[in-house]
Amino acid sequence: MIFLLDLPKPIHGMSVVNKAFIDKVSSEVDDYVVINTAPSYAANYFNGILWIIVKFFHTIFCCFKLFYNLSTNTNKSVYRSINGGWGQCYDVFYILIVRAFSRKIYIHHHSFSYLNNTSNIFKIVKIITGNKVTHIVLSNHMADILSSKYGVEKINITIISNLFSFDDAENNYFSKPVEKVNIGYLSNIQMDKGIDAFIDVCRTLNSLNFNFTAKIAGPFSDDVSKKIVIAAVKEMAQITYMAPLYTEGRVNFYKSLDCFVFPSRYRYEAEPLVLYEAAMYGIYILGTRQGCMEEVIEKMDGTSFVFSTNMAQEIAATIKDKFESNCFSTPAKNRRIEHIKKERIKATSALIKLVKEINIV
Repeated sequence: MIFLLDLPKPIHGMSVVNKAFIDKVSSEVDDYVVINTAPSYAANYFNGILWIIVKFFHTIFCCFKLFYNLSTNTNKSVYRSINGGWGQCYDVFYILIVRAFSRKIYIHHHSFSYLNNTSNIFKIVKIITGNKVTHIVLSNHMADILSSKYGVEKINITIISNLFSFDDAENNYFSKPVEKVNIGYLSNIQMDKGIDAFIDVCRTLNSLNFNFTAKIAGPFSDDVSKKIVIAAVKEMAQITYMAPLYTEGRVNFYKSLDCFVFPSRYRYEAEPLVLYEAAMYGIYILGTRQGCMEEVIEKMDGTSFVFSTNMAQEIAATIKDKFESNCFSTPAKNRRIEHIKKERIKATSALIKLVKEINIV
C-alpha cells in the first residue's frame, strides 16, 4: 500500500486525521510506503507565496517518488487523502500516475468545498479514477451528495467517521450537584466559526438571569473577532477568554464544561474534531448543521440547529431546558461517555474492515 497524504506540519484538521489514520492502520497493513505530500519542512511559510512555490516543487518530487514505488512493486494499491478546492490540481497528477499503472485507489474525502458547489476539477478527478476506486467519506450525508452530484456509485463508497482517530479520555467524575452551568467554545476564533453567535447565546442567558459561566479558547483568526471577544469579556463577567490551549490545558478545559456550543456557519465545514474532543468528556454538544455536523451531533445525543437570526435564543432555551432536566448531571455525563465509547468502537471497526480489504487487494 502507498499512502499519499499531507502530514503535520502544518497542523490542521486534515493533517491531524491523516496522522491518526497512519498510526491506526500501519500496524495492520502488510507492506506500505508513506509519502508526505506536504512540505512539512517549510511549514513556517504555510499559506504564503513561498509555501505555494515550495509546494509545487515538492509535488514534482512526490510524483517521481510515487512513480518509482509503483514501478518497483506490482502489488501496491494507493490511498490518497484529497484536498478541497484548487488543491485538487495536485491530486489530479497523483491519480493520473496511479491510473497509468492500473492500480486500485482509495480516495479519502475531508472537505465540503466541492460538495456544496459543483467542481470541474473534481469531475476530472472522478473521471480519471474510473471504477477501480473506493471513496471514503465521513457520513451518510457526504455519501449522498457525492453520489447525487457526481454519480459515484454507492457500492464504491465507504463511510468512516473521524471518531476513529480518538482514544478514550480518562474521566473521573464524582457525583456533585450542578448549580452553575459551564459552557464552552473552542476554535480558530472567527465569525464563520460562530463566535458572534456564541456571544449572543451568552447575552440571552444573561438576560434570562441564568446562572452560567462561559469559556472561550483558541487563537484569533482576525482583528474583528478579537475585538468582539474582548468587548464581550468586558460586558459580561461570566465570560472568560482562555487563549489557545494545548495538551493538559485543553483536557482541563473540557473537564470543566457541562456543554459545548459550536454554532459554525463555515460553508465548507465537514466534521469538526472539536465536537468529538468535547464529547469524549461527556459534555453535552450543541451546534449547527453544517457539513456532517447534524449527523455527528445526533450520534452524540446532542442538539443541532439551523443557522438563523433567532438561533442564539433557541440554543439558550435548550441549555436552560437541559439544565432543568438534569442533562448536565454526573450520571448523564457518564452515560454520554459510555455512548461515545461505543460509537468510537464502531468507527474503528469500519476502519479495520477497510484495512482488511486493502490487505486483500
